[in-house]
Parts: sequence; C-alpha cells; structure tokens
Amino acid sequence: MADENSDRTQVRTKILHVLKVYPIISPAMLHIGIGTSVPTPLWRPVLDSLITEGLVVEQRVYVERELPNSKRKQHVQISLTKNARSYSDCTL
Repeated sequence: MADENSDRTQVRTKILHVLKVYPIISPAMLHIGIGTSVPTPLWRPVLDSLITEGLVVEQRVYVERELPNSKRKQHVQISLTKNARSYSDCTL
C-alpha cells in the first residue's frame, strides 16, 4: 500500500511538472512527458484526481478545417488551471 501511494505521489509530481513546462498538451504527449514506462492505468487516475481537485483542466477542442470530407477534428487539451500555477506542488 505504501508503494502504491508513493507511486501515485511520484506520478502526480511528474504530471504537474510536465504541465508547468508545457502549458497545453495532449494526453499522448503528457504520457511521453511523464515517461512511457508509467502505464496508463497508473497515471490516468492521478490525472483524474488532479482534475477533481481543480488543478488541471481537460477539454475537448473542435477544429474545423476545409478538408475534402468537411469533417471536424477533435483534440483533447490538458492544462493547469490558474489556481494550480501558484500551488506549492507545482514548483519546479
């Protein structure tokens, strides 16, 4: 149990660090930033808890481009909230 909490704390620190360096990032790039050796089932719940705490925002952005098929593309962006920028855990 202590190892699991330690792992979650390390992942939390990594996520906040990556978002401090790259203010707007996709989930795939966040995964690369925290390390691809960290499995998604470990980091995703930590990210969800940061979202619940109001430190991180995850939003879907729709982009319309003039493509031959006239489809809208959807992008997911993850970023720190204004509150998180001053949060003590976010310091580098």
